[in-house]
Amino acid sequence: MVMAGGGCGGEASSTSTTRGAPRVGQSESGQVTGSLGKFGVRANAAQEKAAAEALVGYQRARVDREWRLACSYVSLPARRLLLKAVEHMPGQQNVSCPKALATFLSVPPPSQRDDFLTVDPVVLKLKGSTGILVYHGGEADEYAIQMIVEDRDWKVGSLAPVPLS
Repeated sequence: MVMAGGGCGGEASSTSTTRGAPRVGQSESGQVTGSLGKFGVRANAAQEKAAAEALVGYQRARVDREWRLACSYVSLPARRLLLKAVEHMPGQQNVSCPKALATFLSVPPPSQRDDFLTVDPVVLKLKGSTGILVYHGGEADEYAIQMIVEDRDWKVGSLAPVPLS
């Protein structure tokens, strides 16, 4: 489990998800099941850990409102989408990534920070330089987030995880 701050992780188990989100679980043999099982190949433990650490770094920077640091964890495609979305907001033309994140993203309330800062990886599936990291938060809720390798470093490929449970 990778975490910044307190929290507890859950056990990896088979779970259902909300409509439209990938379904993931593990069989007794450890094989990934559900729709995510068809995406790419399973990453090794070192890749999984590195992706989880990058996600924790991003989440910690968000909680601490260190927007410049948070931007360092955001992939180039996600940054481009963020800046494009924010530039359509009144008074937000030609803004930097840190200002765009501060404008666009909220910081979780104190009651949700342990869950937000806990990343207990279930599986990282890879297809080229893109991955989908499925993990448990502090309340054992399951989430998925796109991760992208850029210059040998893991970056978040989306600004927020998708809840699966």
